[in-house]
Amino acid sequence: MSEPTVEWLYNPNIDAQDPSFYEEGLIARVEYDGKELCVYCCGVMKVYYQDEVIRKPEQLFSFGIDTDEKLYAADSEMDWHNNKWFEVMSYNEPYYSDSLFISASIIEAVSLAKKYIKENH
Repeated sequence: MSEPTVEWLYNPNIDAQDPSFYEEGLIARVEYDGKELCVYCCGVMKVYYQDEVIRKPEQLFSFGIDTDEKLYAADSEMDWHNNKWFEVMSYNEPYYSDSLFISASIIEAVSLAKKYIKENH
């Protein structure tokens, strides 16, 4: 039996799986047997850190925060007001989507999508 295929629209970094490192929008498509699930980065990031308001991944990078480990190490100094998440969605019609899973890890979100689409095709 074949495996689901993943089309990455945003190159994932295994060391930076947190949604804070990704722009909002479509991250990956998972296809299997003619069906498709999409993984989106959703939400808006707003965090206060060292007297600055961080809203974009590039701002984290400017502080040298470019991995999950560094993000979690700096977390105690951050004041989070909003955060992002990954959402796995299915499309039944062009303008209709069902949210199936929410995750805080890009790799987990894609893994959940692959498992779900294979088991429910």
